[in-house]
Amino acid sequence: MRCRKVRSYLSAYCNGELSSRFKPAVSEHLSTCSACRREEAVYRSMSQANEKLSTLTVCDDFNGKLLNRIAQERFSETRTKAFLPKRAPVILWRQAIPAFVTTSLMILLAIVAFSPKNIPLADDIFARRSALDDSYLTVQPVDNVRRTANLDKDWSLGNRLAWAERMNRLSNAIVQQGAWRDIDRSYGLMTASAQAPTPVPYVLGYYKVRPVVRVYMSLESPSAKEGGRAY
Repeated sequence: MRCRKVRSYLSAYCNGELSSRFKPAVSEHLSTCSACRREEAVYRSMSQANEKLSTLTVCDDFNGKLLNRIAQERFSETRTKAFLPKRAPVILWRQAIPAFVTTSLMILLAIVAFSPKNIPLADDIFARRSALDDSYLTVQPVDNVRRTANLDKDWSLGNRLAWAERMNRLSNAIVQQGAWRDIDRSYGLMTASAQAPTPVPYVLGYYKVRPVVRVYMSLESPSAKEGGRAY
């Protein structure tokens, strides 16, 4: 048996608690190993010292008296002190003060860094901005603010719609009743076809005559209506 295993059995061997199965092997090893014998002597001296100590005895109802005393102390403490939980602080000043100081320093540095005195082009930009002319934002025509011109005194929307409807009916009648002509590509002349006319795109509305919509504009030039500082 090795020394490490024998030393793990020394406590039980010295107290007489080791089983008979391991006791002969431990005794044989102690007779041949001086280091393990010294460990055995230490264990035996500790056991003898423990036997010389006086033993303390307590009364039979010690546990009951102890529990009663604990209950009385707890009752008196709860009757004299109110165990109300304290309200947790919303803001911890030890954490808020460093954050406040850091924020103040950052704001101060930003004000100093972006002040006009520290920007070399600030005066130049401000001078150019003050010299700009913003009158073009509010310019208006001289004679007609709404930019409308009516050259015909009798003009009306109803008459124009009626005229467009008549032109539409006329164009439909021309497409439905007129004969198609072929173009002579060799001489560029219009000759009547001997055969039955056939629409080229096969859609009657392809050659429909569309009414011309006139755009009424003032006879005055734009430069006469707008000031010299318009642009």
